[in-house]
Amino acid sequence: MEFAREVLGIEPTPQQAEVLQALVPSNARVTVRGANKSGKTMAQAIAAVWFYATHDDARVVLMAPSRGQTQGVVYREVRRLIEGARVAIFGDAHSNVMIGVRYSDGRSIAGTNATYGYSGDILFLGDEACGINDSIWQVVGSTERVLMTSTPNRENGYFYRSHHEDSSSWTRFHLSAFDVVESGIPGLATHEWLNHMRATYGETSLTYRNRCLGQFRRNAEPDPVVEPIVVAPPGPTRHERLRGEYLL
Repeated sequence: MEFAREVLGIEPTPQQAEVLQALVPSNARVTVRGANKSGKTMAQAIAAVWFYATHDDARVVLMAPSRGQTQGVVYREVRRLIEGARVAIFGDAHSNVMIGVRYSDGRSIAGTNATYGYSGDILFLGDEACGINDSIWQVVGSTERVLMTSTPNRENGYFYRSHHEDSSSWTRFHLSAFDVVESGIPGLATHEWLNHMRATYGETSLTYRNRCLGQFRRNAEPDPVVEPIVVAPPGPTRHERLRGEYLL
C-alpha cells in the first residue's frame, strides 16, 4: 500500500496490505479474525490515518470493548503513526481519544460512545470486535465502510456472525501468527513466542488454537487440566509434594 510506505514510512505485512486494499470501495465491509500478535491493531491504525488523510469530510470512528482499550491500543498506534510520518499529517492529535485527531475542515479520528449521529464520509473501526456490544453494531448501516478485527473469542454475536451466517455481506480474512513470524517486525509473533505457547498449552488446546492460529474455539480440544502446586508446610516428617504447571 503506497500510503503506508510513502507517507507513513512503514512496510505493511502482505496480510495487512490485503486487508487495507479491501477497504478501498466506498461500501467496504471487512472482518478479520486473527491470532494475537498477527498485526490486527496496526492494520486498524494504518486504515484510520489513510482514510483521515485522503478522504474529504472523513470521520473515522474508533470502537473497542472499553474506552481504555480504544485509548491505549488503537489510538496510541494512530498517534505514533502520525508523529513518525514521513509526510506531515495535517490536524491536531489530542492525547484524549474522545477528542482525537481533528482538522479545521471537520475531518476527524476519534473514539465514541455511540455510532449514531455522524455525517460525512464515515469509517467505523472496531478493534477486538468480539467484545463490542451488539447494540452498537446494529445502528451501523449496511452501506457504511467498516473494518472489524478481533481474536475470535466468542461463538455468538455480531463479529461471529460476520464469519458465519452473515458472511456473504462481508469480505473476510483470517490471520495466523505463523503468517507474520518471519516478518521481524517488533510486536508481531516470533518463533520464541510460538514455542512458548506450544510448550505451555499444547498445539491442540483451545488457547493455542485461538491465540496462535486465530481459530474460533468450537473446533479445538479443551485445555489440559493442570494440577496446581501444593507446597507442604515445614515439619519433622517428609511430605510429598505435588507438582504441576500453572496456565498463564
